[in-house]
Amino acid sequence: MSNTSKVDANTTSEGNELKLILQKLNKLDILTAEQGKLRESVDFCAENFDDTANKLNEVRQKLDLVIAENKMMRKKEKEDLKQYLRHNNLELHGIPVKENENIVDLVIQASSALGVKLIKEDIDACHHLTQRKPELPPPITVKFTRRLKKEEVMKAKKNFPRATWTGVLKDLIGEEHSLLHAQLDSRVVTNGRIHILI
Repeated sequence: MSNTSKVDANTTSEGNELKLILQKLNKLDILTAEQGKLRESVDFCAENFDDTANKLNEVRQKLDLVIAENKMMRKKEKEDLKQYLRHNNLELHGIPVKENENIVDLVIQASSALGVKLIKEDIDACHHLTQRKPELPPPITVKFTRRLKKEEVMKAKKNFPRATWTGVLKDLIGEEHSLLHAQLDSRVVTNGRIHILI
């Protein structure tokens, strides 16, 4: 083989190698560009993920507030319903316990002492409550068949000085009950709510 053909063969071989290298460099440039796009895409996803995570956190906080409000509203609704069911109820305090007593007759006598005439049909149910203070007789709760009779007894007790009547209180639940029995100077109860007069 002549020198020229050797050179041509070397040149062709080197040219082919150069083409291969250029092709590989081209592929490398393309891969580098694609890698750059991929990096941008990953960065974009990471940014959006952080935004989404922040928004999700905000939604969770709002949901927690709504759940807490809902619980409070349901609790208040239950208490309001319980209190409404007691609109016809009164508590009588200070009536001594007697053996073989008829509590309905005691309630009628206590109301009569206040100037209110009751008959057995005015009373739906009545019974002693748990004794709160050992030195005092247990209170009696009375459920009237009509709210008008209960209000009549409540109005009549206002005509007597506190020292002369044993005690007639509206039947309250929960915090209202605790507040009523606290040492408060001025309080008015209307529709199961205690109003403090300042």
